[in-house]
Amino acid sequence: MHVPVILAQAVSSLLVTNSFERVFNIYNNCPQSINLYADGKSQGNIAVRTTLSLTRAKDWSGTFYTDANGGSADGLGGMKAGFYGKVGSNPSLFAFLTSNHKRTLQDDYYYIAIEKRLNTGVRITPTAPAYNGFCEPAMCDNKACNSVYHPSPTTFPPPSSTPPAPPLYSCPKADVGYTVTFCPSGVFPPPRNSPPVAIHPNGDKSKCLDIRGGVIANGTAVQIYDCNGSKAQQWLISAGNTLISAFDSPSYNVDAGSAGK
Repeated sequence: MHVPVILAQAVSSLLVTNSFERVFNIYNNCPQSINLYADGKSQGNIAVRTTLSLTRAKDWSGTFYTDANGGSADGLGGMKAGFYGKVGSNPSLFAFLTSNHKRTLQDDYYYIAIEKRLNTGVRITPTAPAYNGFCEPAMCDNKACNSVYHPSPTTFPPPSSTPPAPPLYSCPKADVGYTVTFCPSGVFPPPRNSPPVAIHPNGDKSKCLDIRGGVIANGTAVQIYDCNGSKAQQWLISAGNTLISAFDSPSYNVDAGSAGK
């Protein structure tokens, strides 16, 4: 019979398709060369106005970042460009087909996270054109900043035909690649010249770090509160000694150990 052969060829074709790698073009638009890292491993040095092309499996999950301008090699000192992909392991043919169908709809996410300070600014641009809320560029630097994670998310929603809300983005295209630009404005963010950001504890986009009562003063507690876009939920994250401060009054900093400036 020819059915098993045809079926085997179909499965083989799917396996080959699934093994294709995703291309990430990392562009250094910073005023000096930068060291690139991915999940704690050095990817080399990128000269000014130069692109480094890297490949990863389509279901790769990880982050790209640099230790430039106050960042760190472990990724805990600055900004990250994050990506999430997932494919089930050892599936049956039916489950394999179903998994890949969902994957082409939406099972790849990308995002920007600030672990400690805005050290370079980052832009993530999919190679596919934006449509219906999908494949939108994500960007955060000292001149413009969409909502970002602080810190990086650890869980992700299931696939959906509806685009996720920022700071999470999705580009459900089988062969999509990404360009990650460090310093999209061409400069390092100067201290205290960063845009306000909302901080979502535990990655919950409905909750924000909030100054209780909106009273900016020594000893005022911070709390997790429903996001409302108020100034009490606008924070400054910049290079330098200050890690997180009230955007309108940057001399008041978040301090877990004491209630001082």
